[in-house]
Amino acid sequence: MQQLADDVHELLNVERMEKVTIVGASISSTVALLFASQHPEFVEKLILVDGGYCVLEEMPDFDVEASLKNTQVIFQPHTHKELVNGVKTSFGPFFSKVVEAAELYAWQQIGHDTYESRLTYEAWKDFFKESCTIRLDSVYQRINCPVLLVQKDPDLPMYSKERSDFYHHAAREFEKKVPTARVITLPNSHHQMMLTNPQELASIIEDYMRR
Repeated sequence: MQQLADDVHELLNVERMEKVTIVGASISSTVALLFASQHPEFVEKLILVDGGYCVLEEMPDFDVEASLKNTQVIFQPHTHKELVNGVKTSFGPFFSKVVEAAELYAWQQIGHDTYESRLTYEAWKDFFKESCTIRLDSVYQRINCPVLLVQKDPDLPMYSKERSDFYHHAAREFEKKVPTARVITLPNSHHQMMLTNPQELASIIEDYMRR
């Protein structure tokens, strides 16, 4: 995480950019928060797309090690049909051709009908494990720029009541810990809303940027 935040800092220096709005989605929201807390002089606004507001290992019905074990299977080579079926299962009613194309971009063809992930399991494992366990309270205390958190719909049928309650509580706590934060929940939206609800998300961000 820290290395990625350092990479952002180096990029902005190379490009000679002085004030920017940082957008982080999912796990990269944590990177955005780290950068903003360490280099506030660069950040005009911070936009987090359903990430950076809760500790995943505290989430009900979620086990980090079990999730990593299940993910390891995903990183094995697959046929095109297997990949598409996996995306359909993951996104359920939110599946579309746009979602399919975006998800399959993460895979490269290595045979007639064989594909492997562009990202190695080892690289993903370390990044994912850190993202699930990192505590951000000290980071929140150093955030002084305006922050927008766009939260997925926490009341979707796919979530248990315990999981929904967790998301609601985490969002409220985030607003308490980051006084400059504003939380907007996008109805009927998936965690990867940049794929499933792109127009609605873009409208929210555009409105926020005008303020």
